[in-house]
Amino acid sequence: VGRLPSAAAARFRAIGDSYAHPLYRALRSRRVRTIVPAATLVLFVAILAAALLPLEIGPFDNRGALRLGSFSSADSQNNVFDFLMWVIWLPLLTLGTVAFGRVWCGYLCPLRVTTEWAHRLGARLGRGGGRVAAPLRLGWLLPSSFLLVTFLVKWLNVQGTARAGAFLFLAIFALATAIGFFSRRGAWCRYFCPVGGWLGRATRLSPLALRADRDVCATCVDKPCLKGSELAGRCPAFLNPLNLETNRSCIKCADCIVNCPPERSALKLGWRLPGGELLEPRAPDLWESLFVASLIGMYMAAGHRSPTLATLPWPALFAGFVAVAMLVYVAVCALAGGIAGMSLRSSLSTLGYLFLPLELATAVIAFGDDSLGFFGIAQPAAIVLLAIGFLWSVVLGVSIVRRQAGSGLRALAAATPLAVTLVTVLMIWLSWYAAGGVVDVS
Repeated sequence: VGRLPSAAAARFRAIGDSYAHPLYRALRSRRVRTIVPAATLVLFVAILAAALLPLEIGPFDNRGALRLGSFSSADSQNNVFDFLMWVIWLPLLTLGTVAFGRVWCGYLCPLRVTTEWAHRLGARLGRGGGRVAAPLRLGWLLPSSFLLVTFLVKWLNVQGTARAGAFLFLAIFALATAIGFFSRRGAWCRYFCPVGGWLGRATRLSPLALRADRDVCATCVDKPCLKGSELAGRCPAFLNPLNLETNRSCIKCADCIVNCPPERSALKLGWRLPGGELLEPRAPDLWESLFVASLIGMYMAAGHRSPTLATLPWPALFAGFVAVAMLVYVAVCALAGGIAGMSLRSSLSTLGYLFLPLELATAVIAFGDDSLGFFGIAQPAAIVLLAIGFLWSVVLGVSIVRRQAGSGLRALAAATPLAVTLVTVLMIWLSWYAAGGVVDVS
């Protein structure tokens, strides 16, 4: 555990004793920090070209439905873009974030590379560095942008045609580049990116975290982790690495680790109890909790297997499920929070996190449908994901309710509407995915 205080060591196990550890040597290497994101950008440009031209690559000949050997999917075009983006990248992105935090955002995302370049260009031309307007920093924009992008993806059947998917990503690239050019460094990742906003709540469950050794940091006068240095700029997410208590906004870019002098080695990655920060939860956020509730409805709209619901127009289905989920969440929080002695705002900000694991399970089912269907594992994967998500939500729910309402009959009474809601969501999804063969209604 190195020099971490014993109290913190009980919650956080640092990787390595110093920056001589191979992991930190790699993270601090200028060559690695340049080559890895550049390689991701080159790969992404290549598959965009394959979608736009379109190119025939190996078995992906752009004729008929997506197929590879004995695996196939009638919902996607037989293009390498559709295969890599929807079958491989999207489900791995979600599961990888749960396992390792927002490593994609900080180390692999090609959008971060282009926004960094755009910011430097804007700074040289005297155009960059503008602060994001205060109303846009309140927390509502990230959830809203993700809901909007998801609505458009499903409404326009972006996942069904490689060229449509490529145009969507090009539009996002253009927007990110413009924001990077005119705004301060990291503004896109922190306040605008729909994917980053989506991953921000998933990383709350990750066992991998970055934390500071505060005893060592207290002896540091220069604080390069805050101010930046010639090695790396200051934190692009505008965080104070010394006081991190949540994984939500940390994008694992390792800039603070690069800036920290090796003789101190005070900022380290390490392991903790998966989802441990949500047992209280730490740093609860109203918009994030409402985001979790809205996603429960959105994934039902996107992932349902009901022939009746399939007859409804997508805008009505999307808006209806999101609205019902939000109304149910507010009502449940008012009831449970009132019993627990919480204000409505406090209950809305806090209780949403107990639904996060189950919501995330439904996200993989609904958004990973191309991958699960392609490999023919939709039904067993859904059952496993729902079981893990439900049990994890129960553990978080017990902890959160006990912290808010204590123990005994009051806590039991407060937990009852929350438990009924969890079970109801679980039963709906099981009725779609576990009660016989999965029916494709798309």
